[in-house]
Amino acid sequence: MTIARRDPHEALRLLWLFARSLAASALIAGAAYAALYVARDMRRAPAVAPQAPAPAQGFGLPGGLELLTPLTGARQFQQLLGFAPVLPRVLPEGTAATPRFDATQPDANGARKGEVRFPAQAAPGGATSGPTVLLIETRAQPAAPPASARTVAPRTLAGTVRCGDVTVDARLYFPVSTTEASALAAAQRFIDVLAAQCAAP
Repeated sequence: MTIARRDPHEALRLLWLFARSLAASALIAGAAYAALYVARDMRRAPAVAPQAPAPAQGFGLPGGLELLTPLTGARQFQQLLGFAPVLPRVLPEGTAATPRFDATQPDANGARKGEVRFPAQAAPGGATSGPTVLLIETRAQPAAPPASARTVAPRTLAGTVRCGDVTVDARLYFPVSTTEASALAAAQRFIDVLAAQCAAP
């Protein structure tokens, strides 16, 4: 008669099988919990991402830099700044007639400056043929400024014109190929024509 003996390692094998079953169950339960957490979090998330807060009044940048807000046109310019933009009827030769409108951030008093930019036209070969014209417009100051061109940097000229209740600081940026004399003459012509436009009833 033969008596079958039990394997001495059977208990260890059963214990190892039980531990593996527990680990697999924990892994499956963790994955299910993570999926539920993500689904619940997505349901609570807003449909539209939050917008960045608008800059506070008096927002300043170092080095005299200014933060500009692009505007869609003259109508938004007037709505934001409280006055219509001054648009010159005549531009220097080689300057494009399509303006771009921007506004600065409000200062400590809540006032803004408006900017109207006319870019230089591209000439053959990629160079520019005329000046870029930038008009910085604000509510008029009590004293009437002089309407004469002054050089503020090489081939960069400026002049200030009073136009009703708006002060226009005109800046003309000429290409490198322009001589100082011709740049000064062209800038003075532009400022004279703009001053005459503003003086007309």
